[in-house]
Amino acid sequence: MNYLAVASTTDRKCSFFAGGEIKNLRNQYKSMRKRLQSKGTLSAKRMLKHIAGKEKRLMRD
Repeated sequence: MNYLAVASTTDRKCSFFAGGEIKNLRNQYKSMRKRLQSKGTLSAKRMLKHIAGKEKRLMRD
């Protein structure tokens, strides 16, 4: 996703809101999930649930 939002006004001017920072965070969470899933311990599974909720809240805002 290159742009999170695009807003236009009545005089046809557009504002673009980039999603680069969100992309970086998603990649960090992805690598963390990969590492924890390969570990497979009980504490890793608990941490995966915690990270899933944290990422969901981040994407909702």
